[in-house]
Amino acid sequence: RVTVNNEAIECQVLRYELPAYEEDPAGERPPGGLMPPNVTFYFVDHTIFRNRPDGVYPAPQTRHDVLMFYSMWNQAVARLVDRLSPDIYHCPDYHQAMVPLYLDRPVPVVAMLHNAEYQGAILTQEMGTKEARWFSKLFHLPVSRIMSETFVDGGFN
Repeated sequence: RVTVNNEAIECQVLRYELPAYEEDPAGERPPGGLMPPNVTFYFVDHTIFRNRPDGVYPAPQTRHDVLMFYSMWNQAVARLVDRLSPDIYHCPDYHQAMVPLYLDRPVPVVAMLHNAEYQGAILTQEMGTKEARWFSKLFHLPVSRIMSETFVDGGFN
């Protein structure tokens, strides 16, 4: 359950485990001699995540529904990270960069930016307290955290 614009929203978590590799009866190992790792995938599902007419990444970043998408996504992933208690959280891009703001316990983070030119910044205007209150409601975070941890050089990032 996440909260966006003061509304509680349910997301579903789907889990998929790759089948374990079975050695053949002759005891042969797979090519390369290493056994593949056990891998479990988790998918967060909600209709807003599946309804993306603009492609993989919703755009433009300034639209309210796009910001709702990222608010829901970051909160849902944070709840999953809290539940699974991993040793490390890999943040593959700015889209998941707010996850640590929602975590109940500290987790080491590895951040990777594959597009350093664009990092999710919304620089359409100088952001102040009024805008921080709006983002606070949308992202379900205190105004003080929005201003201190997401506003950079007058923009939301």
